[in-house]
Amino acid sequence: MTTADSICRIFSASLCAYGVDTKDGVKGMALAPDVGFTDAPVATFTAGLRDIDACYVADTDDSVILAFRGTSTPEDGSTFISWLNNFLAQPVSVEDIPGKLHKGFSNSVQRLWEEGFQTEVEKRMASGKPLVITGFSKGGALTPIAATFLTQKLNIDPSRITICLFEPPRPGDEVFVKFFNTLFPKAVRYEYKDSIIGHTPPDDSRLQLLADLPEAGPILQILDQIYDYNYKSVGNLKFVNWDDEIVEGSPALTVTRLEHLMEVMESGEWKKFWTDHLPQDHLYPIICGKEFPDGEFPPKNDNESTAPPTRQSEYPNVINSLLTFMRILRFDSIIKSIRRFSK
Repeated sequence: MTTADSICRIFSASLCAYGVDTKDGVKGMALAPDVGFTDAPVATFTAGLRDIDACYVADTDDSVILAFRGTSTPEDGSTFISWLNNFLAQPVSVEDIPGKLHKGFSNSVQRLWEEGFQTEVEKRMASGKPLVITGFSKGGALTPIAATFLTQKLNIDPSRITICLFEPPRPGDEVFVKFFNTLFPKAVRYEYKDSIIGHTPPDDSRLQLLADLPEAGPILQILDQIYDYNYKSVGNLKFVNWDDEIVEGSPALTVTRLEHLMEVMESGEWKKFWTDHLPQDHLYPIICGKEFPDGEFPPKNDNESTAPPTRQSEYPNVINSLLTFMRILRFDSIIKSIRRFSK
């Protein structure tokens, strides 16, 4: 699955993970027809406090799909819980896995593992079909961890697994990333323009940007510690640039992206870091070559709460969660900066 049409199918499959725990389910998502699910039932898995972790396993005619949901932000309080999990950036060691993993993302995969998604994957792969693992945002960070678990703990042949990530944060340290890239040399990750998510947790180059901002001073001590964790991105970068072209990653592109981040920071247009992360308004039309289908996205879950915000008017939900977290840590100057772009 490497053609443009196949990438669109995989991206649609990743976004269909937001259908877990909704009334209409994964196959009820507006994007489901693009994926090409068979009549076989979809197996869904949730875990964590207030089900902040979720994935599904499903069949298409030519593959088994394992897709992880991104961060959920419902109104019932799990917004804060979800973001706290994402902020658990301490590196942890996991048995059988080289290097160290982001604690929050590793915990999410292990909780879902305890719910049994790997058993469903093994059962469906027994038919001879290859496995496609994907995820958007947080789901994209869980994907490489889960893929490594499957190969190291269950001895699934990595050549039978396709990895495609969309706007993922960094899942682990340099040792883990090198090991993953050796296992999955064809893994790809898509990132869009000035979306901030792919730059987190930050490395030394991103920290240097913050060092030039007076208001960022209080957070740098913690971020300096995160830099010591040496988190890196996995896979081969496919970057949507400012001309809406998909280009390969390169050292020169890294410099250009950092320059753009600095320009956004200096202009005070911090909101662009988040709005560029909206899949249906930005990444989806570029990858799929068409408009996002009509219908509410993300859908409301069975408790009438919502998944990640998808329009600018809804972004205060995410911003307020971040502000609450920062307030606990007394990042007063950072709070003032974020309030400027949340208005």
